[in-house]
Amino acid sequence: MTVLVGSKRAGVRRALRARIVLLAAQGSQNKDMAVQMAGIERDLPGGASPLKIDVTRLIELTPERKAEPAAHWSTRVLSR
Repeated sequence: MTVLVGSKRAGVRRALRARIVLLAAQGSQNKDMAVQMAGIERDLPGGASPLKIDVTRLIELTPERKAEPAAHWSTRVLSR
């Protein structure tokens, strides 16, 4: 586990999980781990950029009437 934490080749999330396991094994409480790992979100992968939503356009596209019952799908119907 200690090797994973310091490794440059291990994935960021894998190293983070290893660090959490090591802290837990040392008897650290969750709140203490959170303090020790403050700022860790900067090390996580960024993912996709935030969506830019044009609220005015969204309101224009939103129907003012209630949707018909056929417009509501169950998870079973969607899985077909």
